[in-house]
Amino acid sequence: MSELVEPDSHGARNSLMAWMPMTDAATAKEAQLKFLSHVKDSVGAAMDEVGAEHEIIYDKNGTLVIQFIKSDWQCPAYQAGVTKAEDLCRVRAKIFEPHTAASPAFITGTEEHRYIFSSGHGRKYQRLNLLISDDSTVPQDKLYATISKHLPEWTYLYLAPGKVAMEDGEVIGFPYILNEGEAKLFVIPKA
Repeated sequence: MSELVEPDSHGARNSLMAWMPMTDAATAKEAQLKFLSHVKDSVGAAMDEVGAEHEIIYDKNGTLVIQFIKSDWQCPAYQAGVTKAEDLCRVRAKIFEPHTAASPAFITGTEEHRYIFSSGHGRKYQRLNLLISDDSTVPQDKLYATISKHLPEWTYLYLAPGKVAMEDGEVIGFPYILNEGEAKLFVIPKA
């Protein structure tokens, strides 16, 4: 019975990972707020780029929800008494205070002490997800890539298998990471 209330494992859920330079913030709380601001700006820039109207509908305690409206994608504007919440299209992000540690060398070329926003915790992990209706035709893969393109270069968006649909509705069955809008696949070359 407990497995019904347990969250997905870290490989089965979309998440954000980031290694913010220590010079960007004086404290972990300031780093959290600054990273959340980066996410907010990136989502806004992505929505502008794809021609979607958008507005912040919740921004409190590390949680950000931005509604977007685009008729081509069947993402309607809210109308009281007409539109159901499940018909709306939103981006939801949750950012927790980071810890500090040495970053992996692939981030800067050398190990360096940074604020680390990790995704390993069962419930307190950084995340960014599209919440859209079943009737929507949002090209999720392209929208995630556009948001990623506007995030700082030290930010990585992990997309889990079965959690992202393409424009034709086909679900992507493998995991991948986006960094600066570019997909990084989990491919190991043959020796």
